[in-house]
Amino acid sequence: MTDQIKLYWRDDDQAALCAEFLAMTEEIGITDKLFFPNKAKAPWHVQAHVNGTLINFYPHRETGYVVGTPDGAIKSRTLYSFAEMRAAIIEALQSDHVSDDFDLMERDT
Repeated sequence: MTDQIKLYWRDDDQAALCAEFLAMTEEIGITDKLFFPNKAKAPWHVQAHVNGTLINFYPHRETGYVVGTPDGAIKSRTLYSFAEMRAAIIEALQSDHVSDDFDLMERDT
């Protein structure tokens, strides 16, 4: 495995979900795109820019949210499982929509 980010969890069940999330992102090949938008205040919230699409993840809860693209190529929606997360990531990877219009964000290092 590549260098992994340290995810947040409270118990063994959440730790297992985080491990499954990291395995999924490793398999798909987006682990290097994961970042914390505000690790100090929300260490459970992870994001990734995938081919111009912003996807929010809450791995310890097995949920996420896709921020739709301005042109409507990718629709905004809540993700309720790793299967839905996988599908959203693959959809973004296969999309020909690439946006250079991102909000300015600071990245924790």
